[in-house]
Amino acid sequence: QVLELVMPSRDLIDGWSEFRALRRNLDRLREDESKTDEALQEQFDDLTSVTRGMRVLLIGGAAREDNRRLLERVFDFDKLDWESYEDTKPAMLEGLEQRVRNRGVELVLILKSFIRHHVPEKLRPLCEQYGIPCLMVEHGYGPAQIADTLRRGLLKTV
Repeated sequence: QVLELVMPSRDLIDGWSEFRALRRNLDRLREDESKTDEALQEQFDDLTSVTRGMRVLLIGGAAREDNRRLLERVFDFDKLDWESYEDTKPAMLEGLEQRVRNRGVELVLILKSFIRHHVPEKLRPLCEQYGIPCLMVEHGYGPAQIADTLRRGLLKTV
């Protein structure tokens, strides 16, 4: 987790001998991510022509930064925001609705297993009204599950 936090600042620690081990581990992590990304990108190559550059909102579950970044890289999204949804915060749903109204997103993905039924009941019609695809991810939130959802929802309409 520390490596992931420091990764964006990797270039700032060049030349500092005290951080030699940190740089080595950051470089290893970057290399591992690159290999994983390449393999996954080949697997989902049919989707990237559609998903490249999209601003995406993922709703549900507990937002995991490592998975969020992986999905963003693999599908070449411009930006992927992952919002954990808690039933106890009605203002959160209003904020999500406002993002759709403001056209701050181009695709909404809802993790069906991790949210209550009233979320898609409110968001799907709103997304439809604004011409924004709103897709339900049936199970999980890994690249394969997201890809299946994207294929069913986006490739049929393209």
